[in-house]
Order: sequence, then C-alpha cells, then structure tokens
Amino acid sequence: MAQEAAQIGEKLKSLEEAVASAQSAGDNAWMLVSAALVLLMTGPGLALFYGGLVRKKNVLGT
Repeated sequence: MAQEAAQIGEKLKSLEEAVASAQSAGDNAWMLVSAALVLLMTGPGLALFYGGLVRKKNVLGT
C-alpha cells in the first residue's frame, strides 16, 4: 500500500512538472492577442462580404 502511494506521488510530481512547463505566459498572451485580432476582423469582414452580395444602390453609406 505504501509503495503504491509512493508511485502515485511520483506520477503526480511528474505531471505537475509537465503542466508547469506547458503553461507559458508568452503563449497565453499570444493566444489572447490573436483571438482579439480575429474578433476585430470579423465585423468589417462580414460587412464587406454582405455588401458585395447586393447592388451598389442597396449598400448603406454609398
């Protein structure tokens, strides 16, 4: 029983080290910045796409 607990403890320690190395502040920041850029591109992109589907007289602001 004690040997199994020691093995589980060793596995948990190795998993904690793996998780710590996988979490990088730079990676997380880049993912947030890129997600924000994609979100900002969506609005104008959809407006231009749908504006191109109709005649010029039906597009607002022309």
